[in-house]
Amino acid sequence: MLGYQILKGRRWWLTIFLIPCVIGLFFMSTLQDLNVHQLIIEINNEDEMAESVVDNTSYRRYARYKALQVWKDHSLWGVGPGMFGGDIAVKHRSPVYEEYNFSSVSLNEYHDLDQFWPQALAELGIIGVMAFVVFSVSLLVIFFIARQRTNSDEMKNLFIGLILFTVFNLINTLSSSLNIISILYPYSAFVGIGLGSSRLYNDNYPHLNI
Repeated sequence: MLGYQILKGRRWWLTIFLIPCVIGLFFMSTLQDLNVHQLIIEINNEDEMAESVVDNTSYRRYARYKALQVWKDHSLWGVGPGMFGGDIAVKHRSPVYEEYNFSSVSLNEYHDLDQFWPQALAELGIIGVMAFVVFSVSLLVIFFIARQRTNSDEMKNLFIGLILFTVFNLINTLSSSLNIISILYPYSAFVGIGLGSSRLYNDNYPHLNI
């Protein structure tokens, strides 16, 4: 939000408030739970690691390591949607968990990986992840174009909110997943309201009015 205000109003003095955010993000990037490269280097005995899963942080490291193992063997297409990482894979007893010797103790305690990108890589591979990125970027482009075409100030503000909301969802994938209903339902509702509104297009695009 600060960055948007800076770009919109050229209020460069607001950059001072961004400094703590940048420092905080840099510090978080060095944490063991977020440093994937360091994680791969440190793991020498996965059996010992499985036994050490006692809280959410150590579980996420273990689950991420297993997901990278799955992705390494199925790098292009992954093992398929719903086959590894999500609650549905646990309920339907996906054979992928047994194949990769996923800790049964951890599986009973946590029904998903609680992190988006490792699960996306394992289930969808590079092709699926690229498709998701293209879809997300396309949404941002559509919202931007829609904002330019509408004559309504309310709709312009709505599309600004949707652009920021989409960016927030993408940032959220770095820490958790996209299966939070309280976020997805309102987001989808406002997307439908915005794109389905007859005020979306101005008089230069009468054939596109709904």
